[in-house]
Amino acid sequence: MQFTTLLFSLSKALAVILTFAACVSAQNTSSSKNSSTKDDELNINDSTNFSYKIYSKVNGGSNVVPFWFYANSHGLVRPGSNFNSISGFSSSVLLTPQPSAVNVRIGSDLVNRISDQRNSIHFQQLYGEFSYRKLNVRVGRFYRMNDFDSALEGITTGFLVESHNATPYSRISLETDGFAALPNTGGHLLVRFRYSDGILGSKRRISSPYLHHKSLQLRADVNRISIQFGIFHSVMWGGRDDDAGRLPSSFDDYMRVVLSRSADEDSRADVNETLNRLGNSIGVYEAGFTYRASNFRVVGYRHLFLEDELSVTLQSPWDGTWGLGVIQDQENHPVRAVVYEHINSIQQESRKNLAQGRANFYNNGIYTDGWSYHGRLMGNPLFTFDPSEREVDNNILVAHHLGVRGDLSNRFSYKTMLTYSRNYGVCRDQIITGTCSILPGDPIPEDLELTPRGELRQDRFSGLLQLSYLLFTDQNIYFHTSIAADGGEFWENRYGVMLGFSMSR
Repeated sequence: MQFTTLLFSLSKALAVILTFAACVSAQNTSSSKNSSTKDDELNINDSTNFSYKIYSKVNGGSNVVPFWFYANSHGLVRPGSNFNSISGFSSSVLLTPQPSAVNVRIGSDLVNRISDQRNSIHFQQLYGEFSYRKLNVRVGRFYRMNDFDSALEGITTGFLVESHNATPYSRISLETDGFAALPNTGGHLLVRFRYSDGILGSKRRISSPYLHHKSLQLRADVNRISIQFGIFHSVMWGGRDDDAGRLPSSFDDYMRVVLSRSADEDSRADVNETLNRLGNSIGVYEAGFTYRASNFRVVGYRHLFLEDELSVTLQSPWDGTWGLGVIQDQENHPVRAVVYEHINSIQQESRKNLAQGRANFYNNGIYTDGWSYHGRLMGNPLFTFDPSEREVDNNILVAHHLGVRGDLSNRFSYKTMLTYSRNYGVCRDQIITGTCSILPGDPIPEDLELTPRGELRQDRFSGLLQLSYLLFTDQNIYFHTSIAADGGEFWENRYGVMLGFSMSR
């Protein structure tokens, strides 16, 4: 699969060239106008379809920054840091004339981070996009919306497979632009799918593994009610092990990953992958509904986390995320969106009266860096990842979360999040003698001795209040400020403050 690595390298180089060329083109178009002031030169002609955003923020904490300053920050703010100054310039350019059914767009987000932990200048996003009607092809590094409803983006805890917690990785993606109506259904039956392949970095125990993802969601619209079902499947596979060499990465292995099959017995795969499935797989079953009233809608969703073959057969029906939200369609409303989420990961296919958390969510015996990228968990950040040990050290938890967003005036908006969780570490923390790996039908070891799960309990509280004020309407300049705090036995009490601004066109 060296061809895949080469393809990603070429695609990233192409995105850089296109970004530069498009920005030069947009600049030339703008400067050709009859303008006499610097401000006029910044007025990009709408026909160029060029948009940009300039932003800068500084945050700091009493000791380290609190949870909601670094969680779901796309990896920009590092856990354990005390100070971060982040500035960036993002842009998006539509290269094709309009109106047209075919569109070519390129985008970038160049970020400069100064921190007490690690400084960096890098492209947070860098991508090219080709679209035809409702079908999109995207290449590069880009953000992806995964919340059940886009209006809830930024106030949930994050999707279980891929949240906004880690830096985006390089990939090629084929997907629909939202939901697309199926032919001959009168617009009542819609589908959304994604199919992508990417590659992770080399600074891992298994260097440069691939990441395959596919998802399919079906939605039925009947009058005011929509019913939605979906399945998400992601697999980390391939890569190079310092001891075993290159792991299975042929085209045949790729098809085994796509079809969720076991590895070839004659390959270099680990024996567990020949008995189970090739690669490190996780997934989600989704079920949900939307009720649309005259000026608001109510959404409810259930995401069932899938870690291994037992979870696919619904052995732990309570594990995963439950969500309920209300979204106001009216602008400048005091409560534009509110969501409550309940997250439970206690059972994890464990048998009654045995150690809980048997499936060991987000960890893997072969890909020992777990479901992480650049030291950040790619899934829900309430499951804590220890970058020094390169593993998730807390994946047994029960959490409650409330997120609210609203407008206090046409200039003044806010966002607040409150999160409480009970945390119990990982399965091995309960073991005095014995093992966690006791499958259905296996005899219970006579020497099994456990620490009661309640004795491991550590509570944690996290809160955030963010305020934004529109300073200048003609320049779309916002001032932002946030306060956040943590408390409980899980970590020491800590608090932080953020100040920043943004300008966009």
